[in-house]
Amino acid sequence: MEAVSDSEIKGSRWDGERFSIPKSICFTESGEYQLRITHYYGLYTTKYTGLLDFILFGITKYEVLKCNVHKIFYKTSQFVFNKRRLATPDRIDLLRILIDHHFKSSGNTFSSIDIMTMIYSLKWVLHPESDNQEHKLQLFLDSLVETGEIEKMDETKYQVTGKAIVSLSKYEEEERRHTENMKLQRRIVWLTLAIVLVGLVQAIIIYNKE
Repeated sequence: MEAVSDSEIKGSRWDGERFSIPKSICFTESGEYQLRITHYYGLYTTKYTGLLDFILFGITKYEVLKCNVHKIFYKTSQFVFNKRRLATPDRIDLLRILIDHHFKSSGNTFSSIDIMTMIYSLKWVLHPESDNQEHKLQLFLDSLVETGEIEKMDETKYQVTGKAIVSLSKYEEEERRHTENMKLQRRIVWLTLAIVLVGLVQAIIIYNKE
């Protein structure tokens, strides 16, 4: 569609390869056709499924307004995101992310860009620290390659290995033991304090009897 007048719609017909044949349709004939309108506004695409749909939402600029509101919201959220510091996950947290991706993607390979997007969403691309943060992540990935948790498939792609599961399980077992030891130490401290308190009470009772 190229133009809409008071009585007709002007556009081009498909010639088998492209829309190149000039064509006008009167509103009275529009019932014979299935009207579909695609409106391109910047990077946004809006499709209308009929003349009434186009009149209500196209001519009234409703979709344009919605696109502009969306752009304002996106720019605002990006501005807020850019003010935040991109926190670097530690080695174990990164290993958890990679293993989770491995199972969810049925073993697909991944790149540093894929992992950055998983951690920070696509907003990271426009963040002022994006290059430095990706470089840090790359160093973590190279470290995991050296220790065998992941392997490098080509220049940009990586694959999780079985050792990643073993390393994570071992770490979580050590963490569990450490937590249990800390709980046991706290119980011993409380028990010691209770014994000392009982001893003091007994000493005071004996002293008062004398």
